[in-house]
Amino acid sequence: SHAPPRGPARKYYAHRYSLWSNYDAGVLMDGVGWFSATPEALARHHAARTPSPSLVLDAFAGCGGNAVRFADREGVAVVAVEMHRGRAAATVANAALAGPAAAAALDAVAADFFTVAPRMRADAVFLSPPWGGPAYARSAKPFALEPDLGGLGAGLASLVYAAAAAHAPGAQLRVAAFLPRHARLDQAIA
Repeated sequence: SHAPPRGPARKYYAHRYSLWSNYDAGVLMDGVGWFSATPEALARHHAARTPSPSLVLDAFAGCGGNAVRFADREGVAVVAVEMHRGRAAATVANAALAGPAAAAALDAVAADFFTVAPRMRADAVFLSPPWGGPAYARSAKPFALEPDLGGLGAGLASLVYAAAAAHAPGAQLRVAAFLPRHARLDQAIA
């Protein structure tokens, strides 16, 4: 097994098997990946709600927690978009650890979602944007979705518009957003 992370991410190490049941196989994570990864059971739930066959665009893939679970599904291909090259590479490596089918079903792109979205033609777009790091949970205030979601420089409405641009012509608009539990839902439905 590999060494626990240093610094603030160290406290998340205790939850490594809830994030990746196959963690000991060599799962790759970085400091941001530790606090931004979706627990595996929840990522599998997200994936189970995706129709098959389909092409899923994971707009903020991180180290691949959600993207790999989408790729685990038979008939589902995934394009994982992640701005950080190291995390995009970790997504590919982690898909390989999930098995040859997941590895074959997943492509990672080291790019900004807003830049690549207009060139994509996906059946579904999954949005799990950055929430601003571990500090978001310590805030007593509701989590704002507009105008700047988690320091992204854009709000939820901009993300949804970009997701709509990434849909295949004639495809039903399918966008799922994974947001903090204390998000301002009035902003999500406005």
